[in-house]
Amino acid sequence: VLLFVVDAECLDAGNLPKRPSKLYTTLSKSAAVVVFERADERSLSSWIARHFAHEGVGASPAVISLLLAECGSAMDALSGEIEKLSAYAKANGRTEITEADVRAVVAHTSESDAFALTNAILDGKSDAAYDALLDMKLRKVDPMLALGALTRAYADLLSVALMAEEGKSQKEIAALLKMHEYKAGLYLRAAKARGAARLRAALALCQHADTASKTGAGASGYLALEYLIARVV
Repeated sequence: VLLFVVDAECLDAGNLPKRPSKLYTTLSKSAAVVVFERADERSLSSWIARHFAHEGVGASPAVISLLLAECGSAMDALSGEIEKLSAYAKANGRTEITEADVRAVVAHTSESDAFALTNAILDGKSDAAYDALLDMKLRKVDPMLALGALTRAYADLLSVALMAEEGKSQKEIAALLKMHEYKAGLYLRAAKARGAARLRAALALCQHADTASKTGAGASGYLALEYLIARVV
């Protein structure tokens, strides 16, 4: 068996399964191409909880959610952070991971910077949002990463708002969106505070900023994000 392992950014698979790329189609003629999709947050949360249990420690949904926000969703990175957190807690005579442990031990990633910006905007904290953006700019983090995370957050919030209007419960919303129930609760409260109309308008602004950045038909990069913060916060 000859096996090739290719990172996601090195192979454009297209829009599977309906519209595979030409390269994916060509490779499929002479090889068995297997795509490993990135796990959603609900699956990752369960996976993290099992790994903590294997290490002999526990972690609440809030701690797991914070770990994902700080570390991102790459499972190889998460695995190392779980081992580190477990060892840290045991060294301090504890079998329960706390939010303080996560903040003290876990290594930040560029993905987590996008989470910090998104959370500040969703909390309505413009100063914190601009601070997060400035920090990303100084460390030359790709602004499209932050814009993508923000767009996904507003898309999820709008979905939650619309489901809530239909009378769906937090548990039902979490199941339909494959979202951890704790996060669904946070999004449900945020969605109710804003309303579907406001969230739809914010999502449209995110999509406009994304289009402008990609086509050069307006402000792009960090300037587009600065304009976006000013309009949605």
